[in-house]
Amino acid sequence: MKGAFSVAVREDFKDSDKKLVCQTMNRLIRWIGELNWGDAELPTFELWEEEDVDTAQAERDEKLSAAMEKSGLKLSKSYYLRTYNLEDGDVEPAGAEPAAPGPGSEFAEGTGAAGQAAIDAFISSFSADDLQAEMKTVLMPLITDLQRTGDYAEAMVKLAETYPKMNTDSLQEILTRALFVAEVMGRLDAVD
Repeated sequence: MKGAFSVAVREDFKDSDKKLVCQTMNRLIRWIGELNWGDAELPTFELWEEEDVDTAQAERDEKLSAAMEKSGLKLSKSYYLRTYNLEDGDVEPAGAEPAAPGPGSEFAEGTGAAGQAAIDAFISSFSADDLQAEMKTVLMPLITDLQRTGDYAEAMVKLAETYPKMNTDSLQEILTRALFVAEVMGRLDAVD
């Protein structure tokens, strides 16, 4: 009796937690929607039990397969891949041997050290003074305009006017190179 009671209490807590999360998320969605779009129709947030949905789907597919088999039809491989969010290599014909693991499929400890070192070297190629000068170039017109304003409304107008004119080309170049180095090193590490 005690075990059944604790399960029921646990379910009550779980349900009340789910309800609290849903209420909070829907309140946030409502606030964001009202702020940005006024009285527009907004989505609602709700949690669902994945196990229940998957079980129902599997039972339906089992019955459907049995009924289709009688008429000489069957559900396709692409249906199963799409419905159950599988990848092509996840499904094999019955009786087939599993594919041998390919190169790099084992977890290799420490293979990212060289890539991380390259990324660290790239980052350290910029001194703090260089980065500060870069940000000063980007933000100085904005800061100057804000210092000349007298109130909040005027500051917002100045921000709206100045933002499109900000020269971020050099900063974008640095960030683009950083992302490129990170992506290349990540790909190289994945190949190793």
